[in-house]
Amino acid sequence: MTQADRNEPRRRNASKLFYGTEPFVDDLPAQGDWHGGTVRSRIAHGRLIRLKFSPEFDWSQVVVVTAADIPGKNLVVCHEEDQPSLCDGTIRHYGEPLALIAAPDGELLHKALRAVEPVVEPLPAVFDPFESLKGETRIFGKDNLFLEIPISKGHAAKQFASCDVVVETNHFTPAQEHAYLETQGMRATLEGNGVRIEGSMQCPYYLVAGVARLLGIPETDVRVSAMQTGGGFGGKEDFPTMLAGHAALLARKCGRPVRMIYSRSEDMAATTKRHPAWIRRKTGLSRAGQFLAMELDVVLDGGAYATLSPFVLSRAALHAVGPYRCDHVSICARAVATNHPPNGGFRGFGCPQVHFATETHIEACAEKLGVDPVELRRMNLMKPGDAMPFGQLLGPGTYPGVVLDEALHRSRFEERRAEIEAKNRTSERRTDSGDFEKRGIGLAMFMHGTGLNAYWEKSVRSRVRLAATAEGQVCVLTAQAEFGQGTLTALAKIAAESIGLADSDILIDHPDTALVPDSGPTVASRTVSIVGSLIHEAASRLRQHIEERAGLAAIYDPRRLKAAIASCVSGGDSMVFEAEYSPTDDTDDANTWAPPNAYPAYALGCCVAEVKIDTLTGEIGVVDVHMICDAGAVVCHRLATNQVFGGAVQGIGWALTEKLAWNESGGMRNASLSDYAIPSAADVPEIHAHFLDDQHSERYRYPIGLGELPMEGPGPAIANAVAMATGRRPRRLPISPEWIVCSQGPEES
Repeated sequence: MTQADRNEPRRRNASKLFYGTEPFVDDLPAQGDWHGGTVRSRIAHGRLIRLKFSPEFDWSQVVVVTAADIPGKNLVVCHEEDQPSLCDGTIRHYGEPLALIAAPDGELLHKALRAVEPVVEPLPAVFDPFESLKGETRIFGKDNLFLEIPISKGHAAKQFASCDVVVETNHFTPAQEHAYLETQGMRATLEGNGVRIEGSMQCPYYLVAGVARLLGIPETDVRVSAMQTGGGFGGKEDFPTMLAGHAALLARKCGRPVRMIYSRSEDMAATTKRHPAWIRRKTGLSRAGQFLAMELDVVLDGGAYATLSPFVLSRAALHAVGPYRCDHVSICARAVATNHPPNGGFRGFGCPQVHFATETHIEACAEKLGVDPVELRRMNLMKPGDAMPFGQLLGPGTYPGVVLDEALHRSRFEERRAEIEAKNRTSERRTDSGDFEKRGIGLAMFMHGTGLNAYWEKSVRSRVRLAATAEGQVCVLTAQAEFGQGTLTALAKIAAESIGLADSDILIDHPDTALVPDSGPTVASRTVSIVGSLIHEAASRLRQHIEERAGLAAIYDPRRLKAAIASCVSGGDSMVFEAEYSPTDDTDDANTWAPPNAYPAYALGCCVAEVKIDTLTGEIGVVDVHMICDAGAVVCHRLATNQVFGGAVQGIGWALTEKLAWNESGGMRNASLSDYAIPSAADVPEIHAHFLDDQHSERYRYPIGLGELPMEGPGPAIANAVAMATGRRPRRLPISPEWIVCSQGPEES
């Protein structure tokens, strides 16, 4: 155990999770609860004529809710107000909710669901975003475009004519299932004129707004309690608003508490996924290797409704060039409607897609020039003060080159590459199992802006509150949800260190909107960086107040400080301190999706991956992963290390095994964890997490945000390692054994 480990607090809910006593939503004691379920569409596009209820079923035993029963607005609150809570006449995707049923027990509910038959008129469905752009099938607006973001710097089109070398590649990255441990689940209970929602979620205040609008009641009549949540990864950002609304509608109809807990198959078939992306990259270079001009076309499949597609597209567009400088850049990014189920937020949201394209494209550029891809990266990496395509300058202390050098050192990249090249030049050698093996090593650079982009972070207006108790302890009140990432532990540590108290004297719990202010959504690596900074600000005010009341000596001894806090409370001092996030940028409302100062800071990373490939069967194994992360100050090293491990494993799955299969009706054909292959323990290699938080710079005094970052490197690093091993460059994920064995030619475009 290192000194850093000894100085870190124990995870807040570790023992409860270990012993299984931490309640999840389905563990809540039944208080006459009814069970809710959803009647879903079995086609991807059509008109709902009516619902046919079997006369053989006794419908007096259950309650049914359709769109006609919604007292407020039939909308799921998100960016575009295009998604109904229940189908309002036009079915736009397989699995779309058509009606809701609640029954006293699960067996009766399933019988009722089977006794409903939707009568529909099928319409042509479109699943290809490029076909959708032709406009022959209308899904959204006039052109099926949720959003288009053009970004231009310099004169890329003119500059290409003067380039010595021009390289153009096409890339595809697939949808990805979140595969969180706990499926979507909500419980709704009537409280006076309103409703209380308890469940599995990332953003409690999203549910407040969504349920209030759906029921047509004031937001003050909606109380949301975030339970311990068994994983989210972005999948429990927006979708819980829909499920909470469904549970609330049923509770109002039957007058009893209603819980809706999805089965694994329903969860996989009906909920959002990572956006599939098609990315075309064109780069013009000088003979010496300088990036002179870039042209990028990014197309995301948004699915049937907008959900979070504009946010994901914005992130992809703003990070499309990666941590590289280029004076002439043209980016066109589009999110397109199709008849797939809606896609939404997923760890990294937009960055993994574009970083895969960028980092594999750079390898192709290096090959065309006949130079070392590491050196090509090094000479083109940004430095502090360099301008990004949308105008933001890279901040002081942000050095991608330092991250690259650290990755090369920690992984022994140059040595391993030379060793592997030497072995691969010899004839194929048999392994103990009799198969043939090749090895490869690859790396990828990546970056991630902290928080929501500046315009949306400003609109959220996050607030936190600290309240002292008569015992001298301090309650931390935020809306940040705990779903496995260690939110409660990290925020409590920030408060303890900022005030000067022992960690045991900080009280923090799962958020309840009746008690905590809106500190914004638990997304986008903003919790420790942005909300943590607000806690530090409020804590500093509390500490200053104690110094003014009890003197300087009181704030340097935790026991005297605790006694002074208790004395202030008993003496009638308010001892409630708040802080609110107020960005100082000059964001223009007309530049919502690509503001000139998009993010307050950027986390940087470099991933090195080594693979082994059985050239007889095509099986790919990841042998070793090194992840270098520059995310500013690390609050809890154990939690940060776990974040890196988890993100790396998700990235490996996305790169190699996870592939959604669709049936002709647009439904997910492999909606089970038996058929959708996430990495098992046997697939997980040795993973090394390294953090640059010991650098002597202002940058490392503050957390920048880590959670999204580890997902963004494994995909391209593994693809580049596979290219070294096979001599063929994958342009699509996942990289399958079939492609290894059957692919012809130097690359797949």
